[in-house]
Amino acid sequence: MEQSSTPLSGRKALVLAASRGIGYACGERFAAMGADVCLVARNQGPLDEAVERLKAASGAKVTGESVDVTDGAGLQSLVQRHRDADVLLTNCGGPPAGRFEDFEAEDWDAAYRLQVRSAITACRVLVPEMAGRGWGRVLMVTSVSVARALPGLILSNGLRPALAGLARSLTREYAARGVTFNLLCPGTTATERMEQLVKRRMEADNLSREEAVQALCQAIPAGRPGKPEEVGATAGFLASPDAAFITGQSFFLDGGLSSV
Repeated sequence: MEQSSTPLSGRKALVLAASRGIGYACGERFAAMGADVCLVARNQGPLDEAVERLKAASGAKVTGESVDVTDGAGLQSLVQRHRDADVLLTNCGGPPAGRFEDFEAEDWDAAYRLQVRSAITACRVLVPEMAGRGWGRVLMVTSVSVARALPGLILSNGLRPALAGLARSLTREYAARGVTFNLLCPGTTATERMEQLVKRRMEADNLSREEAVQALCQAIPAGRPGKPEEVGATAGFLASPDAAFITGQSFFLDGGLSSV
């Protein structure tokens, strides 16, 4: 039987931190699959540009709402307005780079609000709604640091694994009610976050940009950074009806880094 080219037709996707990079690439894939898409981002200007760009590229129904995901009350209010979302993609910018002694307790609290609590807040509203309708997809963008500690990224290494535990726990509670929970775990990916790490490496080791990129990628078997659209393609599959039996899993999009 021929599969539909728009398997998410009639569905609605809510995508956090989506004005650029991985979030935007995932929203782009959902729109191409027929979903109505709401992009969420902190800054109104880049968000408006992203909405118009995606509308023009896809012809889909695309809207945007501005909120900082670390604003718990603001995020909860936004998600309440989108209780009919069938697909939720949680996402956020990476926390500051640094070593253990660089950070105080309040830095850990801020990183928790960014990486973990934002996902919990969105799930707390939407997951029961999805379960009540008997269908839902929750995708959480994390990092390869879920499985592999990365040098100089103590906040990410320490907190992102919590989302793997959350996805596994929610799978136990909701899988029989038609809702799946999976993690997208990118490695070094060509986004603004990578550029921040490249700049830090250039300054720390007195390297050229090309040398810094090579240094970041030297441990990656594929020998290159990933592309946001490669993460988007995986998100699209996991959001599709074909992935109904896949849940509680972590998908590493890292060019083989976590396997060696």
